[in-house]
Amino acid sequence: MAWSEEQRAKGREELARRKAFSTASTYRAAFLKWFGWMILNILMSILFATMFFEQQNWLLRASDILFFVAVLAGLALSGSLSYVRFLDWRRATATEHSASIA
Repeated sequence: MAWSEEQRAKGREELARRKAFSTASTYRAAFLKWFGWMILNILMSILFATMFFEQQNWLLRASDILFFVAVLAGLALSGSLSYVRFLDWRRATATEHSASIA
């Protein structure tokens, strides 16, 4: 059974529409995951700050501040790495998507 050019064009349009919807929902899920990690990082930072700054001894307080800074740096690094992975994934899927349409 031979397909007419109109049926092929209609099939390509449908495939492109489905891929675009799938890609958009995947972007949304990846962004929500990244945003959730950022909110968790902020809440953890507030928790550490309230725990550590209640110290009365200055030596303990200084070591707690250094630990707090190290934890914040680790959280920021993990968040930025997940965002970089998200951007790499988005670039790869956009390239695949544009190649499949062409």
